[in-house]
Amino acid sequence: MATRCRDSQLSTSKFAADAIQHGKNECALLFNAIYKRFCPVLQGRATGIQVSIPMGKWQPHDHFFQRAKRQGFVARSVYKLEEVDRRVGLLKPGYKVLDLGCYPGSWLQYCSRAVGKNGLVVGVDIQPVDISLPTNVHIIACDVFNLLPTDLFRYSSTFDVVLSDLAPATTGIRSVDSARSAMLVEKALALAASLLQPGGHFVAKIFQGSELDVLNKKLRTMFERVRGIRPRAVRKGSRELYLVALGKRQASSDLPEQ
Repeated sequence: MATRCRDSQLSTSKFAADAIQHGKNECALLFNAIYKRFCPVLQGRATGIQVSIPMGKWQPHDHFFQRAKRQGFVARSVYKLEEVDRRVGLLKPGYKVLDLGCYPGSWLQYCSRAVGKNGLVVGVDIQPVDISLPTNVHIIACDVFNLLPTDLFRYSSTFDVVLSDLAPATTGIRSVDSARSAMLVEKALALAASLLQPGGHFVAKIFQGSELDVLNKKLRTMFERVRGIRPRAVRKGSRELYLVALGKRQASSDLPEQ
């Protein structure tokens, strides 16, 4: 059953609003040049202009898609998490997992199987997840910038793993998109600082950009081991990278809410 977190007067923090406004301004300045060069498909979005720029040959029904269909997963993105789990031993039976940006639900499906009936999986997404899920999975329908740690307390006050597959509305402008992606990682990390128990793990998707080094340094102050993994299921041409931080330090202090 899905629940909703409390509403807020603002859908994002001031940091988020500033970043979005920056994106709008930069989009306006560069729109004509981008359109002439790439002939993109444009779609209006509440957070700015969506620009779809072709990046190589896209194969929506590749072997990861076919494999997901055969194995009963709702999306091919499950194999990004599966590879991270296989390489670092992320999930174990009985674990409590928070999945931020859980739509369409393939990570929920995978985590549910991995933690078993004695484990717990809580997903958060602004988009409704409308697939059938096991009883150890709960969903909160919420903008992540409105989510407070206390909103999770109805399920658990601590988690063993916090996952973030959050992605921003993209503009096609690398500097803007990477800044928006980093903003989402910062929010996920702030929640992890409050909710992860000592020894817990954190995984977050980020679009590679100038913010990556700053986030890496911040993660290294909070966790014993930090690395970047680019799973094979990431599409060619994508700048996606997964930051994998293992073993939250005992003395790690909470970060301020974004």
